[in-house]
Amino acid sequence: MLKRHHIGEHAADVVMVVDDDEQREVLTMFLEDKALQVLSAENGQVALTHLEHKKPVLILLDLNMPVRDGFELLEHLQNNEQWRSIPVIVLTSRNLSAEEQARLNPHVETIFQKEEFQQEELIWRIHQLVNNATTHKLNEIIP
Repeated sequence: MLKRHHIGEHAADVVMVVDDDEQREVLTMFLEDKALQVLSAENGQVALTHLEHKKPVLILLDLNMPVRDGFELLEHLQNNEQWRSIPVIVLTSRNLSAEEQARLNPHVETIFQKEEFQQEELIWRIHQLVNNATTHKLNEIIP
């Protein structure tokens, strides 16, 4: 499926997976199996440390985590000029209130419920966002 969508063809592109449960390991193995480089972080604080060294083309983010949760990480991303443009896909088991949904919507590409998301749809969104980031990088190099 990922080959059909050309995901992983740009090995220099890094996807960050930020989650405190086994979903992080499953997503990391899945993405690495498709030739994507993955930065894995068990909470928002570890993700911020990774961001200081490498800017990913995409962040897959859980909201419920210890130390620094997904909402706090999103706030840090928005307050940093370098990180503000990183697309974020939220993967959560949390039932979001209307207020939380409204708080997230301006800052994330899409929100998937962990129990309900369709793998094909998630792969398609990853493909779109990685390709958009790669095209943007090429446009910066070759105007």
